[in-house]
Amino acid sequence: QELKNQGKSPKSMPLSIFTKYQEHRAVRLTHLFPAAVWSATIPLQLHPGVRKNCPQVHRMAGYAFFTSSFLLMIGLGLIISRGLMCSRHDFPPLGVPMPDKKFSIASIEIANEELVAISMGLWFTYTALVAVSAARCGDFVRHQQFAVRHIGSGIWVAIHRLLFVDMLSQKWDDPPARVKNNFDNATIASLALCTFIAELVVRRGLLLGRRQHETARTTTSRATAKIAIKKVQ
Repeated sequence: QELKNQGKSPKSMPLSIFTKYQEHRAVRLTHLFPAAVWSATIPLQLHPGVRKNCPQVHRMAGYAFFTSSFLLMIGLGLIISRGLMCSRHDFPPLGVPMPDKKFSIASIEIANEELVAISMGLWFTYTALVAVSAARCGDFVRHQQFAVRHIGSGIWVAIHRLLFVDMLSQKWDDPPARVKNNFDNATIASLALCTFIAELVVRRGLLLGRRQHETARTTTSRATAKIAIKKVQ
């Protein structure tokens, strides 16, 4: 209503982006709700004070955090299988035939988006599995590293929404093709940004501090070596 009062109209913005899950209860339960839990528990996973002074809180939040991670991937599978990805549902491209007439621009664009989603989903799951496995083995440096990578591989979605809304707010009457282009650009930018920052944190040991990071790595290596020797014996 405020946009209408200003003489603007978001006519190129498909409302289905916000409403498409209304009739998909399973998606809401396995993707939207776990996403909220996953996001809310991130501070309890990263804050050094919580890890040091409230380890039980950190551990219980970790259970909720990683359980939500795996539920999110079930939800992603439902989104793809039900045709709810943006290129298929919200921004359907024109079905321009290719020269051999066996494929179209539309089918290739849809396939590319779904391939990216599946690839990111696999990386998201892999980083969660490694982080959980490392914690169970007592390798807390590796656990922290892959927890950070895991967060980077998921938090980009929130950054994407902020970038996309900012791009969209610049000109609400852009043609649909340009809106879709902005959506894709925001995806690439947010993925690259979050992946880079996560890897920077891991490589620099920013959560522990450089000296603590090296000390923890040495201590963990010794503990791992002792466990290996005991197994051999």
